[in-house]
Amino acid sequence: MTELTDREFAHELKTLREKLSAMAERAAEQIALAMEALIAQDDDLARQVIESDQLIDNAENEIDRLAMHILMTRQPVASDLRFVTMALKFVVDVERIGDLAAGIAKRALELNRLTSLEWRGDLTRMKQLGPLQPLVRLLRAPRHESRPSCHFVAGRLFQISRCSFQEPSTCRFQTTTYLAIAVVGSFPAD
Repeated sequence: MTELTDREFAHELKTLREKLSAMAERAAEQIALAMEALIAQDDDLARQVIESDQLIDNAENEIDRLAMHILMTRQPVASDLRFVTMALKFVVDVERIGDLAAGIAKRALELNRLTSLEWRGDLTRMKQLGPLQPLVRLLRAPRHESRPSCHFVAGRLFQISRCSFQEPSTCRFQTTTYLAIAVVGSFPAD
């Protein structure tokens, strides 16, 4: 019976990790699409990003329910507890990033009506950094590879946060810096 319970618990943790990865991937895609809508002045793409924000909101609720179920029924300890509590914090930040993507898209709809495009500056640097791709890579990494990836993620997100402060016309990703710190601290040193 204990072996069955252990397998079920492992499956729930794996499902939680996969859902987190999928949500981060979706948010990363939404940011890229929102920036593309802004740069290319594509109103249809901007509207698509705004409408897709609900999918990220739904994923947050689903992940919250799964994490709470794991906490209440499995009473995890040590690294499993850190992972589940990190997941509860992670989804809030990723959902916020999805909201930021929708905000960029809404702003793009407004700005696309202007005749002057001088305000746009150089958004390509922020777009090239790919704000959430390192986090997606981290979540997909096997457990034994996670520690080096955490340091890469923290470094990349620091670059992104610096870039966002240097470019006043870009969206600020302050939450991702804090998110990286939370992710770095959530994995055990092997």
